[in-house]
Amino acid sequence: MKTARMAKSRAQLKPKPRREQDFSDLRILMRDTAKMIMRPLNSAWRINRNWIDGSETQAFADKIIKANDRLTSLERIEIYNKQYWFRLIDSLYEDFPGLRAVLGRIKFNELVIAYLQKHPSKSFTLRNLGRKLPPFVDNNRKMLGKHYAIAQDMARFEWAQVVAFDSTAKPVLDLSRLAHLNPGKLMLWMQPYVMLLELHYPLDDFVMQLKQDSSRGDASNAIDEVDAPAGKPKKELTAPKPKKIFLAVHRYNNSLYYKRLTKDEYTLLTAMKKWKTLGKLLANAFETPPDPIWVRTCFETWAGLGWLYGGTYGRYANKKSPEIKTED
Repeated sequence: MKTARMAKSRAQLKPKPRREQDFSDLRILMRDTAKMIMRPLNSAWRINRNWIDGSETQAFADKIIKANDRLTSLERIEIYNKQYWFRLIDSLYEDFPGLRAVLGRIKFNELVIAYLQKHPSKSFTLRNLGRKLPPFVDNNRKMLGKHYAIAQDMARFEWAQVVAFDSTAKPVLDLSRLAHLNPGKLMLWMQPYVMLLELHYPLDDFVMQLKQDSSRGDASNAIDEVDAPAGKPKKELTAPKPKKIFLAVHRYNNSLYYKRLTKDEYTLLTAMKKWKTLGKLLANAFETPPDPIWVRTCFETWAGLGWLYGGTYGRYANKKSPEIKTED
């Protein structure tokens, strides 16, 4: 009897088998970890000590990562939290240096942090991070105050540079092969990387000067709160005065360029986006027919820069993006 009781006691003390973890547990862990890493930092660029529900973040961190002999679980997850935000902010520093110059570092940081909370990164590439920044600037007039108008132009201008630098390129059009085609069947388009802008400030000159004078560094500068060492203060660029310009942002031989356009050139190029044949394009772009020599010079220049592609259309002409076939 004694032996039986001892055996029964040992059986009662035997721990229950642990439930095997499955992919649902992994998904929960990954989501919770992402929440902590992507949560905005506090005003001191540190992890927030209070969690979303008001509880201590430390308790939530303990469920995700273990402490070690040097760092608590919260300190360990803070490393990833800070680096995530520093990398995103620095990416926008790199893509929008002109916007940072006209707003100033503090105001720019406030803008991009608010932007990233509204539009967190959802792409595998940081190239797309600033895609919604121009409309975000448009919708935040109060935040930008006196800088609102120039910030609108600058955000559009600098995002256009991102698009112009790495958008796809279509086979370049050879005008000499199309000289004898019927204008009523000849269709022309601009390359996807050619961005047309109507700006209220001469930002091309301003940004070129900024690039020459800039000593912009890497991520540490994006969140640096230490005052510059004593010495001769760096001369700040003066924001340009209002002046309407028309601009094409494009690339040539894998380098980025800005080209000023006349109002008529801008009108003709923007009309090409309506998928008109050359005949309809020239008939509808202007109230009075333009000078044929001027038109020819424009198209020769744009073709030389590689801006144009197209050909004649056939049975696909009624589609938004018809197939193009150039004739030998």
